[in-house]
Amino acid sequence: MSDQVIYETSMMNTIESVPFVRKENVYVIDSNNNSYSGGSVIIDSSSFSNSGKFADYKSGFIQIPLVMRLELNPSATPGYDPTPINIADIESSLALGLKNGSWQVIQSMSVDLNNTAVIQLQPFINQYVTFKMLAQMSSDDLQKYGDSVGFQPDTGYGVRYYGDAGVNHPEGHGSINNLNAPTGVEAFDSYTYASGFTEKGFNEGFRKRQATTGFDPNSTQASQFTSETQTAQMGQSYYKSGIPGQPDQYSKFWLCTLTLRLKDMASFFEELPLARGLFFRFTLNLNLAQHTIRYLVNTNNVNYSVVDASVVKTNLIGGTSPLLIASSNEHSGMRQLIKEVAADYIGKGGVGGAATPFEYEIAMNVGRDNKYSVSCPWFTSCRLYVDLYQMAPSAEQQYISLNKAKTVTYRDVYSYQIDLSSTSSGGDVNIAFSNLLTNGLVNPKGILIIPYAGSSSNPVSKDGIKLDVYQSPFAAEPSTPTPFIKLTNLQVQVGAQNVFQQNQVFSWENWLEETSRIYAVNGGQSTGMNSGLISYKDYITNYGYIYVDLERRLVGENAVPKSIQVSGNVLSGHIQNTRLMCFVEFERTIAINPSTGERLD
Repeated sequence: MSDQVIYETSMMNTIESVPFVRKENVYVIDSNNNSYSGGSVIIDSSSFSNSGKFADYKSGFIQIPLVMRLELNPSATPGYDPTPINIADIESSLALGLKNGSWQVIQSMSVDLNNTAVIQLQPFINQYVTFKMLAQMSSDDLQKYGDSVGFQPDTGYGVRYYGDAGVNHPEGHGSINNLNAPTGVEAFDSYTYASGFTEKGFNEGFRKRQATTGFDPNSTQASQFTSETQTAQMGQSYYKSGIPGQPDQYSKFWLCTLTLRLKDMASFFEELPLARGLFFRFTLNLNLAQHTIRYLVNTNNVNYSVVDASVVKTNLIGGTSPLLIASSNEHSGMRQLIKEVAADYIGKGGVGGAATPFEYEIAMNVGRDNKYSVSCPWFTSCRLYVDLYQMAPSAEQQYISLNKAKTVTYRDVYSYQIDLSSTSSGGDVNIAFSNLLTNGLVNPKGILIIPYAGSSSNPVSKDGIKLDVYQSPFAAEPSTPTPFIKLTNLQVQVGAQNVFQQNQVFSWENWLEETSRIYAVNGGQSTGMNSGLISYKDYITNYGYIYVDLERRLVGENAVPKSIQVSGNVLSGHIQNTRLMCFVEFERTIAINPSTGERLD
C-alpha cells in the first residue's frame, strides 16, 4: 500500500490552477444605529450583492458585541454606611458568565432572500440550535471551534433542584447548575448521582466558558504580558472593574464578542453555494436579561456564609435569560465578592445579623452598558462578515456554465409547546399526554422534544417568585433539558400512521438509532468517524433529548401534507409541572442562479 501511495504521489502534477484571484473578508453593520432597546437587530447584505463578487455565506458569521454588568446595590442593605465600599480589588472575574452557546442571545431569526422568506420566524430557536450542535459536533470540532462560538457543554456533576418555596437555599432556587468549582474536594467522574457526588461536583463546562469571557488583563499575572488597552485593540473578550470614586465603582463588567456562524443558525447556509447578487435581510430578535438577586448573609460569623440566594426582580427581552451567575458556595465565583463585601460592610459599622441582605443586579446590553459609560472598545454595532471572491476568468466561465441553476435543499423548523401538570403528591410524578402538533406539514423530517421543568415548578426565590427554567440565572437550561425528566410510552403519528411499531420507553439506544443516521458522519457506522458530544452518562442524566426520525417513507409522499401527533408519559420525579418544547424539522427546496442570485423557483 505504501509503495502505491508513493508512486501515485510522484505522478501528481504539482502545478495547479488557482480558481480565485482575490479573497476579501468584509463586513456590514446593522441598521439599528446603536439602538437595541426593542430587542431586534436588522442586517441586510446589499453592499455584498452589489459588489459583483461571489459571496461565501457558508463561512459567514454575525458578531454581537455584548456588555454584561454585575453591580452591588449597597443602599438595599439595612444600616448601610454611606462610606463607599471598595470592591474594585475583589477578584470576581468568574462571578458571571453566559449559558452555553453564543446563540442563546437569539430568541428567533428570520431570513429573506431577494424579499422572499427562506427561514421563517420561530420562537426559542436557540434551544434547537443547541441540540443541533450537540448532535453534529465532534470532540475535535469542539476543541477547535468551541471557544470561538461560546460553546462548552454543561456538565451535570453538580445539578440540584430546590422546588420548596419558603426555605432558604444558599445556591439559589429551582433548577440549579451554576457551581463553577468543586466544593472542597475534586468532583467525581461517575454517572452515579449519590449525595456526595452532587454535593461535591460542579459544572465544568460553565467554568471553561468563563475562562474565555473572564480574562482579566489587569490581574497581577496577565499585566506582566499585556494590558487592557492591547487586549481591547485585539478585540478579545475581557473583564474589568469599575473605578473607585466614579459612578460605576460598585460594578464589574464583562466585555464580550459573541460569534454566531450562519451555518450553525440555519442549515440553509450550510447548503448554499458560492453565488453573487444574493440580497439577504436578517431579522434577529434578541434575548436580553436583567435580574436582581438578594443574598442573605450571616454576618455574625467570621465566614460570612450565605443563607439564601433569591431572584427578587427580573426584566426580560425575549424568552430566555442567557445569563448564568456563579454559585456563592465555597470556592465558586460569587463567594469572595459576597464574603469580602460583607466583611467590609461590618467593618464600616453595618448593623449585621444572621440574615443581612445584600443585593446584586446583573444585566446585559448590546454594544454598551445602559447605565454607565462603558462600551465595547472594538465596535458597538452588530456585524455580518462574509468572504467575497473574485474568480479567475476561466474558472468563472466554467463555474457559470456548469451551474446555471442550483438547487438548495435544507431544513427549516416549526415549534410547538406542550404544558403539563399533575396534582399527584410524592416523588413519582407520571403525566400522560397526547397532542396534535400540526394539521398538515409538507415533508417532515424529524421531531425534537426537549423536556423542562414548568414555570410553576421552578421557584427562583424563597418567597415563591417563579420563572420558566430557561429564564433563571441559576439554571443551565436551555443549554440542556432539565435533568432526569424522561419520556416513556412514546408514540408519534404522521398522517395517522404510527412511526414506532410499539410504544417506546425512550432510552439511550433510541437516541443513537434516531439521530445517528441524520447527524453523525457515515451514520455513525464507521469506527473513528463519529460525531456528537452526548455520551451515555450525559444522556441518562443531563441531556435527555428526545428525537424521532420521520424521514423513512416513499418519495411520492413527500409532497403530501402530513398531520403530526405525539403521545406518551412524562416521568418527572418531584416536578409537578413540565413543559415539552417541540421542534418539527421539515425540508424546503429553492433554486437559484449562482451567477445573478436570481431565485428560479
